Amino acid sequence: MLLSTISIEAVLRPLLRYIGPKLIPWPALNQKDCLFGDNALLVEEVYRRYEQGDAELPNCWRGLFARALEDKYSVGCAQTTSGDDLAVNSKVLCLLNFFRSYGHLAADLDPLGMAGKVTLDHEKYLASMMKNSGAAWRESGASLSSVLQTLKETYCGKIGYEFMHIPSSEERDWLRDKIENANRIIAPERKKETLQCLLETELFEQFLHVRYPGYKRFSVEGGDVLVPLLERIIALTPEFNCREVVLGLSHRGRLSVLTRVMRKPYAAVLYEFSGGMAYPDGLSVSGDVKYHLGYSTDKKIGGETVHLSLAYNSSSLESVCPVVMGRVKAKSDEKHQPVLGILVHGNAAFIGQGVVAEGFTLSGVTGYSPGGIVHVVVNNQVGFTADLESSMTSFYCSDVAKMIDAPVFHVNGDDPESVLLAADLAMEYRSKFGKDVVVDVVCYRRFGHNEGDEPMFTQPLMYKRIAAHKTVASLYAERLIGEGVVTKEEVDKLREEFRAVLEKAFAESAKYKPEKEDWFQGSWNGFRRPDPGRFHDYLSETGVERSKLLSLANSLCTIPEGFNTETKIARMLAGRLKGVQNDSIDWGMGEALAIASLLVEKFRVRLSGEDSARGTFSHRHARLVDQVTGEHYIPLNNLGGEQARFDVMDSPLSESLLTNISLLLKLSGCFQRIGVTATHGYEGQGPEHSSARVERYLQLCAEDNMQVVNCTTPANFFHVLRRQLHRDFRKPLVVFTPKSLLRHKMAVSKISDFEGRFSPVIGEVADINPDAVRRVVVCSGKVYYDLLEARANKADVALLRLEQYYPFPTELLANELAKYKKASVVWCQEEHFNMGGWSFVRDRIEESVRHAGIAGSVSYIGRPESASAAAGYSSAHAAQQQAIIDSVFT
Repeated sequence: MLLSTISIEAVLRPLLRYIGPKLIPWPALNQKDCLFGDNALLVEEVYRRYEQGDAELPNCWRGLFARALEDKYSVGCAQTTSGDDLAVNSKVLCLLNFFRSYGHLAADLDPLGMAGKVTLDHEKYLASMMKNSGAAWRESGASLSSVLQTLKETYCGKIGYEFMHIPSSEERDWLRDKIENANRIIAPERKKETLQCLLETELFEQFLHVRYPGYKRFSVEGGDVLVPLLERIIALTPEFNCREVVLGLSHRGRLSVLTRVMRKPYAAVLYEFSGGMAYPDGLSVSGDVKYHLGYSTDKKIGGETVHLSLAYNSSSLESVCPVVMGRVKAKSDEKHQPVLGILVHGNAAFIGQGVVAEGFTLSGVTGYSPGGIVHVVVNNQVGFTADLESSMTSFYCSDVAKMIDAPVFHVNGDDPESVLLAADLAMEYRSKFGKDVVVDVVCYRRFGHNEGDEPMFTQPLMYKRIAAHKTVASLYAERLIGEGVVTKEEVDKLREEFRAVLEKAFAESAKYKPEKEDWFQGSWNGFRRPDPGRFHDYLSETGVERSKLLSLANSLCTIPEGFNTETKIARMLAGRLKGVQNDSIDWGMGEALAIASLLVEKFRVRLSGEDSARGTFSHRHARLVDQVTGEHYIPLNNLGGEQARFDVMDSPLSESLLTNISLLLKLSGCFQRIGVTATHGYEGQGPEHSSARVERYLQLCAEDNMQVVNCTTPANFFHVLRRQLHRDFRKPLVVFTPKSLLRHKMAVSKISDFEGRFSPVIGEVADINPDAVRRVVVCSGKVYYDLLEARANKADVALLRLEQYYPFPTELLANELAKYKKASVVWCQEEHFNMGGWSFVRDRIEESVRHAGIAGSVSYIGRPESASAAAGYSSAHAAQQQAIIDSVFT
C-alpha cells in the first residue's frame, strides 16, 4: 500500500467521524450535517489541496479540517490556526495513525529472535513533516525524536497491538487511550509473585521430566508465562463483578494449569502418573489420560470466592471451544450474573480448525453470546512440527479473529510483565464491551510436540537456539535481581522450598486415594448415576391429563387480537386445535404439547437450530411474525399462567450448551447436549438428504451412556421429550425424525395416548390372529407406514415397531414376539445392509427371540450393501423401496 494512501485514510477516518455520516453540497458545508461515503474521493482531493496549502480552498473546508485535527489527534503540538502549524499537525496525525495501524509489525515479539522484523517506512512522514514547516515544528515545543521514540516504545515494544481494523470508533478510541496512557509500573510484590509462579511451573515440569522419563506430559516449558497469565486473568474477575470462570485448553500446559491454577493436589497428579485412577473405585468409568482431564474448585481472591471449572478436552483440537462457550452462556443465564470464559489455543489449531471460526460466529449471535471470551494463543511458532508456511497463509495465526473485529494483543512470551499488561487490557476490554479479545503469546516449545518427539528432525535451526536459550523463569529472575527486587539468595530459597514441596507430594502419592467423583456436585447435586442394564430407569411416568392438554392446546392455537397472522399458518393452528378436540394430533402439535407441558411444570426449554422457529420443513411455527408490523409472538411463552421460559433460536449450525434443568433440543449436529433431533428417512433425495447415519450413533452406544430413538407417533415423541426431565438422572437423547411423518396421514395420535408413557416397543395394532401369523417383521421408523399400507388386509404378517434402539428393550420385545410362537422373525430396514440398525440390533433381537421361545435366527430385509447412503434418483429409490416391500410379503 502506498504511504500517501495510508496517510489519507488515516486522516479521513477521524475526519469522517468528526464531521458526521453524510456529505453535504459544497455551499452548505458550514451546516456540517451531511457527509456520505460515495463522495470519499472528493474529500480526498479537497484534503490534498488543503495539505498543499491551496489558497483558493473555501474557508468552510479549511475550518472543518482544522477542527478535525485538534488536540484530540495531536501529540502535544501547540494548536494554532496558521497554515504551517496545521500542516505540522496533519503530518503528526499521519505518523501517529501509521504507528497505531502498523506498529505491531515491527514489535519485538519473538523470544528466539528468528522472526524477521518488519522495518516501518516512516521516513517519508518525517521528511514531509519537516519540509517547509521546520520552524513551526520547533516553535511548537515538541521534539520530533521524542515523539518518534514514544511511538516506537508504545507500539513497537514487547507488545504489538492490532485494533485499527475495528469499525467501532468508540472501541478504537478507548483502546487507543488505554494503550497510549497505560501505567506500565508493576509493584515489586506483584513481580515477586510472578517470579514465584514461573519458578514453580518450571520446577514442576522438570520434576516430572526426571521422575517419569519418557512419559508424555505436553510440557508448558517455553510458554511458561501461560500460567501467570491465567492466574492474573482469574485474579481480576472480582473487579469485574465475576464469580465464576470456565476454562478450556488442549494438552500443552494442562498439568501445570491443573496444579498451579486449579489447585489440584500435586500428589493427585503424581499418583495418576504412577498409574492410579483419577476417580474412586467402583464407578465403572473408562477414564482418560492425565492431560485430558478437567477439574473444578473454589478459589479465594481478595476475600471473594471464585469458582473455577476446567473443561475436559480430548485430542480433538479446539473441540472444547463451543463447549466452554455453551457452559458460560448456560451458567450466566441460570445464575443471572457474568461468567468468564477463557480459551487457550495452539497457534496452528487456532488458524487451522474450522470450529474456531464457528465459535466466533456464535459469539455475537443473539441467544448464544457468552459475553466475551478471552482467547489466549500459546504461539509455538510451528504447526505441530511443520513450518508456519505450511500451516497458514495469513500473516498472523490470530487473523481469524478479525472476522468478528476482535482486538489482538501480540506479546513476547519471554517478557512476563508485558504479558500481564496485555492480560489487564484484555480483561478491561472484555468487561467494557462484552466482546471477544485475543492475547497472542509468542513463545516456543522446549521439547517439541511432546517429550518423546525429536524436534531436530524438522526444526534444527530453531531447536539449536532453544537449547542455548535460558528459561523464562531464569531470565525474569536475572531481571528482578538486576532491579533489586529480589536477591539471588531469595531466588535459590524459593527453588529449594518448592522442591521440598514436590518431594513431599511424591511421597504422599504412594498412598493417595481419590475421595469422590466430582460430577454430581454443585448444580448437579441430587442427581444420580443409574445402574447400567436396569431398563425400568427409562420408563418414567410422563402422561398429562386430558383437561390440561386441551387447555394447553387452546393457548397454543389462540392468536392475540390484532395480530396479523399469515393465513396458511392461521389455518394450520385452527386445524391443530380441531385435531386435538377430535383425537387426531399430528407431529408438530405433539411436540408443542410436550414443550408446553414442561414449561408449565417450571422446566425451561431451549430449541435451537437453523430455521428452528418455523421448522425446517415448516411444521413448527413456534414464533409467529405479524405480516404487517413484523413483530413476533411466541405462543409457548403465553400459556396463560406461571411458566418457565421458552427460548427458540434460529441459529448457525453449531451450538453447545450444558445445563441440568433445561430441555435443550438441537435440530442437527453433534450430541453434547440433552436432546438432539436428526432428520432421517429415505425419500429418494440423495445421500445427504436421506440419512442421519443411524449406524454411527449406535456404534457409540454402550453402558447405557445415551438414548437413541426413532419414534413413529407424536405421542411417543411427546413422552420421550418429557421423560428427559422427569427423572433424577440425565442422559443425552438422539431422536431420528423422518420428515415425511411430519404430515403423514397415519402418523397421528389420540389424546389418550398422551396420558400414558413412552413405549420402547409398539406391538401389532391390527386385530389379527397370532396363530395365523407366519412372519413377524421388526422395523423402526418411517418404513413401518410403508409396510402398513402395503399389507392391506393380509393377516399372516405382524408388524412390530422398535421405537428405541438403545438402551435396547430386550424383554419388552420378547414379550411381543412371544405372541407369535410359530412365526419366523425378520428385521426390515430402509437403509443398506452395511448401514442403519441391522449390525447393532441383530444379536439383540436374537436374544429377544430366544427369550420368547421362538426357534430360528433373525433374517434381514432391506437394501443391499452400498457405498452411497441413498439413491438420488426418484425412480431408483422407488424401485428399491418396492423391492423391500415385496420381500416382506412374498
